[in-house]
Amino acid sequence: VPVIEPFILTQGQTADIAVYTNLFLCSGTLQVNGQPFVGPYQLSIRTGTTTVVATTDVYGLLFR
Repeated sequence: VPVIEPFILTQGQTADIAVYTNLFLCSGTLQVNGQPFVGPYQLSIRTGTTTVVATTDVYGLLFR
């Protein structure tokens, strides 16, 4: 069973997401490598630790 954690960022905050982590973006907008993702959306991080930037307030769930 995966560990599930809340993922909350306010507009302008950044976070590092570790490799092999899944993020279910419930609401808000994140920029990943300059590309925007709008919730609801699922991101799978597979190529190394990734830094994300919240362009709005973000609420989601991390699956580790």
